[in-house]
Amino acid sequence: MGLFGKPDQPGDKPGGGPPAQPQPAPPSTAAMRTHRDALIEAIAWISQSDHVEAMLERIVDSSIQVTQAERGFLIERHSNGELRVRIARERQQRPIGRGDQRFSESTVKRVLDEQQPQRLKVRNTQEADAHGSSIRDLGLRALMCVPLSTDGGATRRGVLYVDSRASARDFGDSDLQTFEALSGLVRVALDKQRSVDARIESERLLEERRIMAEIQGKLMPGAFQSRWGWEIHGWYQPAEVASGDFYDIVPLNRQRIGIAVGDVSGHGIGPALIAATAQAGLRAILRLDADLPQALSVLHQDITQRMADGHFCTLLAALLCEDGAASIVNAGHPAALLWRAADGSVESLESHHPGLGMLEEHVYDAAIEIRMHPGDVLLLVSDGITEARQRKARHEFFGEERVRALLGQQAAAGRDARAIREALIREVQAFTGGKVHDDLTVMVVQRRAEA
Repeated sequence: MGLFGKPDQPGDKPGGGPPAQPQPAPPSTAAMRTHRDALIEAIAWISQSDHVEAMLERIVDSSIQVTQAERGFLIERHSNGELRVRIARERQQRPIGRGDQRFSESTVKRVLDEQQPQRLKVRNTQEADAHGSSIRDLGLRALMCVPLSTDGGATRRGVLYVDSRASARDFGDSDLQTFEALSGLVRVALDKQRSVDARIESERLLEERRIMAEIQGKLMPGAFQSRWGWEIHGWYQPAEVASGDFYDIVPLNRQRIGIAVGDVSGHGIGPALIAATAQAGLRAILRLDADLPQALSVLHQDITQRMADGHFCTLLAALLCEDGAASIVNAGHPAALLWRAADGSVESLESHHPGLGMLEEHVYDAAIEIRMHPGDVLLLVSDGITEARQRKARHEFFGEERVRALLGQQAAAGRDARAIREALIREVQAFTGGKVHDDLTVMVVQRRAEA
């Protein structure tokens, strides 16, 4: 076989052409010691450093040193097929300027495609011409190139490459073995970079979530408000640091109170940002004295522009008036439950409006109108409550019926809004064993008997 694995041409054998190339001399003990020391030094450097570019430069410098090459490159092939030099070095640990970073592209592409190391010894101009214009133009006499991975996987994206213009230089088997070992260290360095990057990204996300949770905490109202004949208790528990759930209590002019419980689909920073936007937007619109259907229509148009495909926000909002009248609009949220003190009944206030951001052209043009009397209780929850999973039977959910039963029992026993809220929280936590898989939100509104 000829160079790069090509079949020998007629006349290349003894008697028909030039004599066979002499085999490289076995490495001396000193050379083997140099190879070993270079590997040990590179391994030590990688183990002590988290700066990936410095690690890669050290490996390329070691490749030049151990093979006595003149130049060394770490070259990557990007998804569009373009070859890009990541590290370019020459002797004395000097960087190579961008204008001088030429190399044998044909060799690099062959190594990337075949995932086999290549060694080349160029003895004359004819051989240089046969192996590519870059080899001839650069005056290269020897080069060696190895893939960064031979596992056939997704790491087929780079090579380690050295070359020399010295006619006496010939890379031997020990050079190749050490060079392949150094290419393995490149993979180690890149894996270490991914690990460091992942740790940094994780820490960044944790910090972002902490900040988002702090912002959300400041946006949430006090857990209790009592005014104009209404007693209101709210509570929420995020499944993660940041929450897609929110609740709000907004005192308005003409002795009215706006309340809301919302739930943005998904988890993490994105839904938390949308939740904060929806909460702040609803507050602002209600304070402009808009009626409730109009307020949700305006908010829907705004949210639709911000929401990623497939995401939406369910929202149950109500306006409470001093005389006990209440308007309720439900945008895809679990139904509010109303307990009547007069007969002990529990009514589900259903609505057929879609969630915010689901149907762009939808208009929220109707509200449920009710009047609450002294002792009546209105309960709002997020689906994290009704869909909470049983700690032992994961297929069993807490469900609306348990919520209805608890509301009826607690209200009939004369419990106030705070006690009803606390009882529901205890029941859900006991049911789930404290394992929360979704954000939990509860709001209890009671019409005070003395109103």
